[in-house]
Amino acid sequence: ATDFGIAGFLPQSHTLSGEIRLGQSITVTVLELNRKDNKIIFSQKPSLSDEDFAKLTKGLKEGDKVIATITNVSSFGLFATVKVQDVSLEAFIHISEISWDKVTDLASMFTVGQTDETVIVRLDKETQRVNLSIKRLTADPFETLVKKYPLEKKVTGTITAIDEAGVTVLVEDDVEGFIKQE
Repeated sequence: ATDFGIAGFLPQSHTLSGEIRLGQSITVTVLELNRKDNKIIFSQKPSLSDEDFAKLTKGLKEGDKVIATITNVSSFGLFATVKVQDVSLEAFIHISEISWDKVTDLASMFTVGQTDETVIVRLDKETQRVNLSIKRLTADPFETLVKKYPLEKKVTGTITAIDEAGVTVLVEDDVEGFIKQE
């Protein structure tokens, strides 16, 4: 081990275990080193070359279903891993890809170590991350609403909010419309 004499940062999303204790010895890889700013960013996770990432993801494509293991729950999404040929690839599920319904508290819905079926929405070669979705495993409910409420159809609803932008109208449970102020 080399002692650089300056502190570094290990993001929680780059730890292998959920809990690291003060004084604990760990093995890390330098992700970023900026001498001018005295900044070092570390990772406990093994790094892959661009070539290795390309080889591992060669058989994967958008729309493939994969099992993801959650490694961290944040306010904006879930960090996870996906096993490919016995290698754990970094994965991320943005909060907007969790459910077709509005989601605000991921910590109450998911735990570290939990596994879920997901679908690949993007293979990001630059970050070597697999972007996933849970909601896309089910049909988009908006498609049904488009058929139920075609353009020019007259509906009755209850006004739920009025502001300078317009009026919000509840048409049925969980279906709101907006009348824009001209």
